[in-house]
Amino acid sequence: MRLLDKKWLWVLLLCLFSLIIRAICFTGLIASDDLGYYHFARLISRNLYAPELDHYAIRYGLTIPVAMVYRVFGTTEWTTELVPYLASAASVLVLVVIGRRLFGFRVGMIAGLLLATFPLSIRYASILVPEPVAEMYILIAIALYLYAQGQYSLVFAIASGFFLALAYLTKEWSLFVVPAVLIDAVAERRWRVCVGVAAGAIAIAVIEHGYYFASTGDLLFRSHALAQATRDPYAIEESKNLLHRLFTHYPRMMLVPGRDFGLHSFFTLALVPVAFFSVRWRRLRLPTLWALLPFLYMNFGSMSLSHYMPVFSQPRYLEIIYPPLFVMAGAVIERSAAREWRSVWWVAVPLVAVIGCYCAVLTKGTGWRTADVAAIRGIVTGARKRHLTTIHFEGAPDLFLDRWRDTAAILAPGIQSTDARQYDMLVRPDALGIPSVVSTDHSE
Repeated sequence: MRLLDKKWLWVLLLCLFSLIIRAICFTGLIASDDLGYYHFARLISRNLYAPELDHYAIRYGLTIPVAMVYRVFGTTEWTTELVPYLASAASVLVLVVIGRRLFGFRVGMIAGLLLATFPLSIRYASILVPEPVAEMYILIAIALYLYAQGQYSLVFAIASGFFLALAYLTKEWSLFVVPAVLIDAVAERRWRVCVGVAAGAIAIAVIEHGYYFASTGDLLFRSHALAQATRDPYAIEESKNLLHRLFTHYPRMMLVPGRDFGLHSFFTLALVPVAFFSVRWRRLRLPTLWALLPFLYMNFGSMSLSHYMPVFSQPRYLEIIYPPLFVMAGAVIERSAAREWRSVWWVAVPLVAVIGCYCAVLTKGTGWRTADVAAIRGIVTGARKRHLTTIHFEGAPDLFLDRWRDTAAILAPGIQSTDARQYDMLVRPDALGIPSVVSTDHSE
């Protein structure tokens, strides 16, 4: 019992470290996709939501938990980021459990450490995007599947399918983890579990599409909402250099060390092939399918059913495929740790972890429109000190004005962004397009 307690004390410390490093590297608002999710979460929290043909609107696995936080604690920057923050840290714990179940406790700890210090995971833990939350749902589903044995196997399997469906409702290509689990269940001849997973996932799908039909009369509303994304200019841009997009874009991203991936990706991908020579295929089948099937869709899949259009590509989209790769890398390390490689791993793994944390610090508060957010944060802080209550934004494109207003509403709920003729502060873009104060105490 004392040994067991000591082991799980290390897990607790790892989870605490995950929370701390993610708080240190807090980015917060980026005035991009996060404001789309904020908008619909706020509507849900106020019982004003209605389905819209917008992919932000239908990612309920993210917006509903955020709406619940808004309803209890109000709308602030921290409550906006709380769900992905906690989900990212929880994923570390669940991955330790999965690694322990598949290969043993040490493998679980190695995989957990790699995820805890993975720059992508740290960075997006404090930004309202779906990947950290979808990752958590997938990890919970995999853990439930692995523990679906005995008299409660069907209950665990149904719960696993339920969480896989939640992951799909958070990020659509999480759907490809479902066949990975079902293929493994069939290969293991776990028929009862296979039926349970399928039943849990299908039940959520039926509820979702039943809701669409009842509220909009369109049973395929989700497909039609996702189709709107294909009109995005960025989607069209990705189709121009197709050979680069399909065969070099993601591989280069994953193999060349950088701020987004640190050394984690190169280190892990170098070890994964070794696993196929040192670990039995039966134990590698689930993590291999779990990583491979979503990646194949993200790299080669199409967003449109009528014509080929590559899926949007961003480093953060790859986050959900790395937990199983970390487990496989951990299995290789654990199996060679008793040989002459032990001293190598004692240096290599901490080095990868430290560099990952350093990369996460470098990316803190950078990218997208974080410069706008920083400027607005300073503006609303100044307005609070002067006890001003209304701000008027003008002079920028409508899209930017909407983002500035929403950002101000989150950073300072007590200060109103107004289009009225009377306002306390006027904000316009400067020469660089950054919001800046033009005048105060203005009225017409």
